Amino acid sequence: METFLKENLILAIFTIFFLLLSPHIASAYIDPGTGSFIIQVVLAAIFGLAFYIKLSWRRIKKFFTRYSNKTNIKDSGPTRQHEQGK
Repeated sequence: METFLKENLILAIFTIFFLLLSPHIASAYIDPGTGSFIIQVVLAAIFGLAFYIKLSWRRIKKFFTRYSNKTNIKDSGPTRQHEQGK
């Protein structure tokens, strides 16, 4: 079953690859609404990504500070309190 899925996936990838690379003539008209739709999709993706980052900023910050705190703890030497015997 697993080889069947792999073979079909490879066949689908090659089919899409060759269809995209094959030259063909398109007698189509792109109206101005298409350009505004593309701009709208791009802006929606940018704002959606920004909103997702805003919502998960705490987890992202915690992820990076966890690794930086481990390196800071290992690299830090004795503090003044330790040197003075306190």
